[in-house]
Amino acid sequence: MNLKKHPAVRGDRVVLSGEAPSLGDLRGFEVPAKNFVVVVAADTRDEKKGDMVEAAVALVRAGASYVCCWGPDCKRFHDCFDEADLTVNGPRTNDREVVTTWHKDEPLEEVLWFAVNTAWPSYAYELTTGAVIALSVGGLASRITRYLDAGAPLRDA
Repeated sequence: MNLKKHPAVRGDRVVLSGEAPSLGDLRGFEVPAKNFVVVVAADTRDEKKGDMVEAAVALVRAGASYVCCWGPDCKRFHDCFDEADLTVNGPRTNDREVVTTWHKDEPLEEVLWFAVNTAWPSYAYELTTGAVIALSVGGLASRITRYLDAGAPLRDA
């Protein structure tokens, strides 16, 4: 998967986005940081749990330190990242965990703003989290690109 670079919103993190045709394609991309915050925008209602866990494991292995899930059924996908963290890194500690959030009823742009401006990983990943990546599964890439190219502006409700 190719990642597109967007204007930096904060000086300390690179902002990137990409699109995958399916959850199985959420692997194989290069990130200019050891760890990253990731937004996964996907409709996972028809996905099998095993496929969602595999995608989550791939992202955690790639360095996801903070995960924001958005879209229909995002809570179920969010739970898969908790399982993936345990599989890849072992039990959580007070200092080390992959933080996960789900955003069922929020506009996508709010979730992107949150990831770029507010999402902060656990202590073990603070210094190595140098990127924010917005990943679209199945067709939201142009919406994400427009918003991130505009600098992820805060929008009035």
